[in-house]
Amino acid sequence: MHNGQIINALQCLGARLNPGNDNRKGGAGPAEGTCILIGGVAVNVPCSAAYVNRSPYAIRERGGRPTLFKNGKAVTAVSPVPAAGFYDCRTSDDIRMKKSPCCTARTAWQAR
Repeated sequence: MHNGQIINALQCLGARLNPGNDNRKGGAGPAEGTCILIGGVAVNVPCSAAYVNRSPYAIRERGGRPTLFKNGKAVTAVSPVPAAGFYDCRTSDDIRMKKSPCCTARTAWQAR
């Protein structure tokens, strides 16, 4: 299966994760899910929606590396998207940037 086909299927069907994995549950911005790299391409994969329980895809550890499985068979290695460098910075009110509300373009803050 070509990476483009895999990405398309994942964005439509989602992937099951091991319990306890950190993933986005919803809110403003991208859909719920987790971000992974497939062949160097960042992909937002739904993983909390009810329909994901029926997905043939799952992301599990294999040999210490995250791997995408389809119907129990390994498809390809995947990697987590690295966290943005500014996530651990703090606002003047001592709030972690990861927790601060999304900024508008006019007030966006960029780490140097």
